[in-house]
Amino acid sequence: MIKTNVAIVLFLLGFILALLTFPMAWGVSILLGYISNILAIFIGSYLIARCEHKKIPLVLGCILLGITVFSLIETTTVHIGVWTTKELLKESLEGVI
Repeated sequence: MIKTNVAIVLFLLGFILALLTFPMAWGVSILLGYISNILAIFIGSYLIARCEHKKIPLVLGCILLGITVFSLIETTTVHIGVWTTKELLKESLEGVI
């Protein structure tokens, strides 16, 4: 059983990890960004699994999972777009340079 204080602290930790997914993936390392998002997903899943008829951990876990899934989709979409643009530019400039 998770106490309310622990649930709030875990939610804040997961929320910070989810918010930092894109900046970490863009500025530091793609792998580090995705790992932070996966950790936030695990924290949200843990909150949901251990709620035991308490509303706060369940609600916070659901909110955290929604935020992390959105962040993961956003980061993946941007990276696929950047990679595709790079490949198109490389092919189009192949004969010029």
